[in-house]
Amino acid sequence: MERFTILVQGKNYELIVGEYYIIDYFDDDISFQGLEAKVEDTFWKDDGKTFFFIWVPEHNEDYLVSDVEIRSIFLKGAENYE
Repeated sequence: MERFTILVQGKNYELIVGEYYIIDYFDDDISFQGLEAKVEDTFWKDDGKTFFFIWVPEHNEDYLVSDVEIRSIFLKGAENYE
């Protein structure tokens, strides 16, 4: 399984490509706020940020996000998911 690391509020998180996560963004107006999102296999680092694509099944759409936009992230089904 392909993996990559993002930095969220000073903490490293290893994301697994193909897994589903619940992501909370700093911008509460994002249409996919708190929805289940699958991490895609396209990601890169630029200027200290990590950019990656997610697919949101509820919207049937891909979105480009960066780790600086993320307040918190949890693997779907993880015990710390609320």
